[in-house]
Amino acid sequence: MSREASSLLRQAQAPLQRLQDGPIRAFQGRGTDWLLQTMPAAGPSLVTASAGNFGQGLAHAAAKRGRKAIVFAATNANPLKIAAMQRVGAEVILHGDDFDAAKAEARRFAETKGCAFIQDGAHPAIGQWPAAGDSSQWKPLRT
Repeated sequence: MSREASSLLRQAQAPLQRLQDGPIRAFQGRGTDWLLQTMPAAGPSLVTASAGNFGQGLAHAAAKRGRKAIVFAATNANPLKIAAMQRVGAEVILHGDDFDAAKAEARRFAETKGCAFIQDGAHPAIGQWPAAGDSSQWKPLRT
């Protein structure tokens, strides 16, 4: 390989972040962390429904900021995922026979208690985190 080609290759290489090295070992942690960076520092408890990874991500991001995360999961949710959500700070409430029932109850709970309901995929900021880099330097992507 020529020096010029080698130099271009080195310049083109983007930094990579191994998700398995992150606190929850899933990409959902990056999206939820970025979402909370775009929200006011103080506020009501955060409520979501999750079968695992999104709930872990939201709980971890909330705990880093001194916020409370309440995650609703179906009564038949994977016990290992429930334990993982609790380990990173989530209060887990089991409700209903499936995810849709848990989500409906989470939404009802949030409205009744004045909490912020965070639905996976419904907040644009969740999907706007950069592909690599330090989360303290994340900037929204332009569409």
